[in-house]
Amino acid sequence: MSTTTLQPATPGADRDRIFEQAAAAAGPAKGSGGPPRADLPALLRAYYRHVSTDDLAIRSDVDVYGAFAAHHHLALERPPGTGRVRVYTPTVAEHGWSAAGHSVVQIVVEDMPFLVDSITMVLSRLLHDVRTVVHPTFDVRRDAAGHLESAAPVAAGSIEAPDGAVRESWMHLEVGRLGDDDEAERVAAECHRVLGDVRAAVEDWSRMHEQVADIVAGTSSAPPPLEPAEVRRAAELLTWLADEHFTFLGYREYVLDRAPIEGGTGEEDVLRAVPGTGLGILREAPGEADSSVAFGRLPEAVRAKAREKTLLVLAKANSRSTVHRPPISTTSA
Repeated sequence: MSTTTLQPATPGADRDRIFEQAAAAAGPAKGSGGPPRADLPALLRAYYRHVSTDDLAIRSDVDVYGAFAAHHHLALERPPGTGRVRVYTPTVAEHGWSAAGHSVVQIVVEDMPFLVDSITMVLSRLLHDVRTVVHPTFDVRRDAAGHLESAAPVAAGSIEAPDGAVRESWMHLEVGRLGDDDEAERVAAECHRVLGDVRAAVEDWSRMHEQVADIVAGTSSAPPPLEPAEVRRAAELLTWLADEHFTFLGYREYVLDRAPIEGGTGEEDVLRAVPGTGLGILREAPGEADSSVAFGRLPEAVRAKAREKTLLVLAKANSRSTVHRPPISTTSA
């Protein structure tokens, strides 16, 4: 993946002039819904906070303003618990600004961990090189329906949004030019899917950790009929994983059951999900908990191990995760 590294910028006269000229390029206010003209320099400064002055200087005033104005327009409506995604190739003729011929992915969503890495990874998986990432956060106030009332730069040193506001991530990613509208729709759909998975994993984070703690506690209060050393090692491993050494994305309980063999006679081992136990990316889909058919047929190799008396089994899934965290950098002396 080819990526432009955007270094934290140093405030200065040149930088201030870029934002003043970009604000002037907006022209007089026409109608309602556009960025507030009086706040434009400050909003632009916050929007491009982590973009270097050199990267800004090679863009026209219209393009610097246009990217933010388009993003602000996308943010005008965001019902609670949803994310807004727009994927397109802006042109001066059609949109009043451009991204040097690149296509643009713009996202508005509540600020959460994993966002940048998860979105850039899905774009990479779709074979779209990410050229530029602009990722500001704003403290936003909306009415009950999600209509934008105000967006303010995050105050220096602020950890949480002030009362009545929600901290939002406004992600602007520039990728290689997309072929057609169908491709843009596919990219947008995948981004929506990733945002849903990230939200589910983040919202259920503490409940998944509580489940791990309950399982560990159960190895002491009601130990299974296994060798004590095996039980102790399993509890220690789960405790270590939960101590920020592993990212829990989903949790669900299953029971090992028997079901008729499809197209044959007799029965076979299957996994049956326990309704109401799904957390994170393993939450039940609407209506799934009420389904009468909730069996997971097991591959032959898994069936052979399913009834072994083993407390903890570690396995690798055959699907690719949609939620990613930044790699942990290590240094050695």
